[in-house]
Amino acid sequence: MVSYFPSRYNFLTKYNNNLLLYNSLSGKIICLQNAPISDLKFLEDDKKINLGQKSSLVKTLHKYRFIYSNEDEEREQVSAIYKNCIESKELFLEILPTEQCNFRCSYCYESYCSKGMDQTSIHNLIEFVEEKISGCTALRIAWFGGEPMLELNTIEILSEKFIAICKREKIPYYASMTTNGYFLQLDKWERLKKCRIFDYQISVDGLANVHNNQRFLANGEGTWEMIINNLKSFRDQINSSIFSLMIRINITKPIYDDRLNTLKYFQKEFSKDKRFHFFFHLAEDWGNANDANVKEKFCGTEEFYTVIEQAAKLGLKMPVFKFFLTPGSRVCFAAKKNSYVITPEGAIRKCSLRLNDENNKIGNVNIKEELKLNPYQKKYCSNKKVVCAECKKLPICFGAVCPSYSGDVSDTCGYDVSDVERLIQALYISDSNLIEKLEYGENFR
Repeated sequence: MVSYFPSRYNFLTKYNNNLLLYNSLSGKIICLQNAPISDLKFLEDDKKINLGQKSSLVKTLHKYRFIYSNEDEEREQVSAIYKNCIESKELFLEILPTEQCNFRCSYCYESYCSKGMDQTSIHNLIEFVEEKISGCTALRIAWFGGEPMLELNTIEILSEKFIAICKREKIPYYASMTTNGYFLQLDKWERLKKCRIFDYQISVDGLANVHNNQRFLANGEGTWEMIINNLKSFRDQINSSIFSLMIRINITKPIYDDRLNTLKYFQKEFSKDKRFHFFFHLAEDWGNANDANVKEKFCGTEEFYTVIEQAAKLGLKMPVFKFFLTPGSRVCFAAKKNSYVITPEGAIRKCSLRLNDENNKIGNVNIKEELKLNPYQKKYCSNKKVVCAECKKLPICFGAVCPSYSGDVSDTCGYDVSDVERLIQALYISDSNLIEKLEYGENFR
């Protein structure tokens, strides 16, 4: 028998006859089939336990950091992962080629004030990447807006240069796009493929009657039919398997009230295509929702979990929530050393939500001067982190959640990971392939 120390970051939950184990430091979820929870309850204690060293289950638990043979080892790993996350060698840019948008979504926080990038900003952004890429292990671009597809020509020019830089530096290039999907007609996909933009987030807020009341054109007309037709055309006529389309549904009371019909529709139309997966989010006041009628339609955490549980039972794949349970996934990118937001005017920011906040302004690609120190970093080192130190979810965010939030720190962790046990149950029901399954029956004590 050998003495082991249970991890401080273990979660256990029972589903039918299976025991689901999750560790937030490794991000690993294991399903022990036909296992009584009483046999593994020690994993949530802070006392060392004697276990059989040769047991295959013990080896698995040790491999995935559920148990440690050295009490100090876990603290060292937490520190190392935190440092690697905050000081990541990947260069991450969220680029807004425009702040203009053809939509006027009811809950949108944007001001639509800035137009597209001029040639000077494009040239200087390329030089900025040339300067920052030295020593980086990858370049990761997230195209955002406004609506980025309004400036596809700019995206093509910049993508060609970024890809060439990465080829020269012999490092990977990744690109994703958040788009409303209105302009994703068939003729666009080959152009986007050349830009190596393979991952997309597209919001479709339920069925037509609800979506068109939440996500409408600037002239007030509905958008649901155009987006759905674009997605169906992609589904039926684009054979490439390299694309990944995440359909995001921003939950409001009308969507919640009609959730079964909504989920069954998306199951029928898109769930059989492995390129489609789903992301559910609560519609919230992100800074510009002044209409009281809009706010009255917002939902809460219980409605959120009810929706994802019903989606799971219908087989809708939601791998994004598995990602949310991996170490560092919830760290605000403003906390990261090599992470920047670039506005259409070439302004350099750390946060994409509060573009006009003076604390968020650190430089401009058009002005050759040293960037200001990360204005949010001091807040990441505040007393809030002391509260986070004892949290079992610490490795997910390391306390580095949105620094501009002024409320209680427990509210900043995210409602979607507020009930980890319920979340991993939904993931198991939705797609058990995401979770390693082991037969339980060996006497490992």
